[in-house]
Amino acid sequence: MSDTVGTAAELRDIRARYAARTVAVAGESWRVRDTGGSGAALVLLPGSLGNADIFYRQVLGLAPRFRCIAADCPDAPADVLADSLAGLLDGLGLGQACLLGSSLAGYLLQVFGARHPARVAAMVLANTFCDSGELRQHPLFSIPVLESVPGEALKAEWLARLEARAPNELRDVQIELLRDGQAGESLRLRLLAAASAPPAPVMPAGRFTIAVLDCADDQILTAQTRDAVAARYPTARRLTLPVGGHYPHVMQAREYNRFVGSNSKWPCGCTGVIVRVGPRHGAAVLSRSGSA
Repeated sequence: MSDTVGTAAELRDIRARYAARTVAVAGESWRVRDTGGSGAALVLLPGSLGNADIFYRQVLGLAPRFRCIAADCPDAPADVLADSLAGLLDGLGLGQACLLGSSLAGYLLQVFGARHPARVAAMVLANTFCDSGELRQHPLFSIPVLESVPGEALKAEWLARLEARAPNELRDVQIELLRDGQAGESLRLRLLAAASAPPAPVMPAGRFTIAVLDCADDQILTAQTRDAVAARYPTARRLTLPVGGHYPHVMQAREYNRFVGSNSKWPCGCTGVIVRVGPRHGAAVLSRSGSA
């Protein structure tokens, strides 16, 4: 089975098993795919491109152990979204949840954790940033362009860029989720939100466990941006994959799921370590922060 055929089958699988529904929270709409079950709740929040179906391999791989909730945020300022996320947890009957945010959503979770720390059981900050100063220098996050281009024109540009790439599983799923699952204006607003984000508030220490996951070959986030997240949360455990780019949840799902599953129930106050996994799922190497 080719990667493309396998990806299409996996997407069909989660859509057949877990129907998407809309949860209204104070005038904002959240689209969620909820596996249900009695396990600990794990809320999965995607970045700017596409929608929460990008977590199809986490839903399929982790649902036997967790109640996985893949959720699409409405388009609103980060502080409004943070309070709306608290309302979403209320609507889902959750006092607390384990939370994973990728890219822009990882930034959002830092705002959420600062405003609503009692609602967090554990948090994974994946391929994300705490300050967008370097990110906005990336040509895909040019604020003047994002402020001037119409959303549908921007979406067409992104689709053309993706379609020009050689076919692989990431490219194919991104095309499908952007083409059929995201409006152009939503894409524009999310990219603009990432580019213009002020420094994230620092979450309170010791209130919940934090893990940091990133990739050495991320072409969106520089090493300085990635390291700044880990430095801000020195007691957090960190997994740095050598490959996986900005989307290891698709490209390195096995190691991604292993790390997420092992860290969602950490005791508070664990010593920060860096975990670097060798190419092609090699053995993990643990080292103290700052000594790797």
